[in-house]
Amino acid sequence: MRVLAIVALLSFATPASAQSKLSSKERKRDAFSELNAKRKTNQGSDAGLALRFFDALTGEPLVGAKVSLKRESKLTSAQGRVLLKWPAKLNRREDRRTVRVMKKGYVTSDIELQFIAGTIFSTRFSISPALSPERLRVVLDWGSSPADLDAHLLKYKRGKKRYHISYRYKKSWRDVARLDRDDRDAFGPETITIDRVDPQGAYTYVVDDYTHHHQPQRANFHDARATVQLYMDGKLKAQFRAPQGRGNLWSVFALQDGKLEVINKVSRLR
Repeated sequence: MRVLAIVALLSFATPASAQSKLSSKERKRDAFSELNAKRKTNQGSDAGLALRFFDALTGEPLVGAKVSLKRESKLTSAQGRVLLKWPAKLNRREDRRTVRVMKKGYVTSDIELQFIAGTIFSTRFSISPALSPERLRVVLDWGSSPADLDAHLLKYKRGKKRYHISYRYKKSWRDVARLDRDDRDAFGPETITIDRVDPQGAYTYVVDDYTHHHQPQRANFHDARATVQLYMDGKLKAQFRAPQGRGNLWSVFALQDGKLEVINKVSRLR
């Protein structure tokens, strides 16, 4: 990874659609659902595990998707929201559960939920429309702050940089790679797609906290609830959650000669 190349190409991004944003009322509603379930009351129309799903390309709510957790299945609402039963017998320190998300025209995705000390790491996920095996898509989601996280995908071949996809350079004719969706007012998704993955290419995907670009000591991807989903070979190939630690650069993964290397480390750009 060439950190200096990333620094040199940073600049202002364009605003995203506000359609995928949660209102203050909706955020309080979801928080109440989780709190109510944690207290084990499980009573009332908003008691349970509230999850929200969105289209990875448009950021619009994913309506009518079937979401299944163990033996329970429900369809998402017009807001992309589904309310499931709070999982039983969670480990008090850390635990995981998997929900399956299915909708015609989208990749069937087994989303891993992480629970830490009785709370859930993230309740918001963006699902990719169906894509052919030769294509690759990376989707970044996060919480209500910071306002601006930026995805960067760099390609190298034979030791030379071929392109750097970001909000600055949104498209490359090589591999027909592009930034599908930019976001600078929180939540995401921020999505990058490659139409033809080069089997001899070396790709690196990193996330920059643009909001704290000059204040790396304040940046914290873990507290931002940042997650990345890699769609590859026509399926959800890998999921990444930001590790703990302060820093404004999250190096997520590398792909070389078709092999995936997990990096998942946070560092500081100055």
